[in-house]
Amino acid sequence: MNTEVNRSLTETYKVYIDSRWQATIMIEESSGLLSIQSEYGHFSHYWGTSGRAKGNTFKQELLRFGLDYVQNKLGYNDNLGDWFDFDKTVKEIKRNIVESRKDGSIDSGKARTFWDEINELEEGNTTSEFGSLIYETGLFEGLYSGDYCSIPIITGTHPRLEKFMDLIYPIFKAELAKELTLETT
Repeated sequence: MNTEVNRSLTETYKVYIDSRWQATIMIEESSGLLSIQSEYGHFSHYWGTSGRAKGNTFKQELLRFGLDYVQNKLGYNDNLGDWFDFDKTVKEIKRNIVESRKDGSIDSGKARTFWDEINELEEGNTTSEFGSLIYETGLFEGLYSGDYCSIPIITGTHPRLEKFMDLIYPIFKAELAKELTLETT
């Protein structure tokens, strides 16, 4: 077995709000690594060097990247960018129940049964767990005609990552911009 260990330098930024620690953000300029430990969770992504605009440093690239792009990259590693939203999914199923009742697809008794069943579901952690819960109810056959693809599964960005991106990342990005401005003057 051939092994190799390389050592590199990282820069560390600590973000405080009202003297309270919020995040430690580490950048490895040479490799394009961004690693974050924060009050909202731990996020990281490795960009590498191949996609950089000609002559740009990794910090310059971070400033160039849009917030949505960075959020998607940070969320990708831990499936935080494709997080199953139980509450929104249940809300959408309830909307389907109401629509089916209005268009006459189901009668009031079935609508009440389905409504009660959806209210009794406990939050599942994944889309497949939720699918299993739906399968065990009358909703699967009665409302969605046995078609898994018809079950609305709502996903989005995990609230912790959204909070980090809304509150902390702009502070960090402003600090990077200030730092790079000082370096060029």
